[in-house]
Amino acid sequence: MRGWGNYYGTGDVKSKFREYDAWIRRRLRSVQLRSWKKIRKLHREMRRRGWDSELPGLRMTAWRSSHSTYAQYVMPNS
Repeated sequence: MRGWGNYYGTGDVKSKFREYDAWIRRRLRSVQLRSWKKIRKLHREMRRRGWDSELPGLRMTAWRSSHSTYAQYVMPNS
């Protein structure tokens, strides 16, 4: 993608790369949630990272779940 950005460098490429990056991260979170299959694994990861309030009930196969606060807490960008 970097080569594509350098070749077609005219225009608003920086914001496009931010959009692509956000979509790729969300897709990776979705794939990870789907691979866990059960909500117990998400709860275990949240407790391991220090989550101390109420545990969520998510659908592990839903695309919208990958954008939730809980999924972003368990799988941060770093």
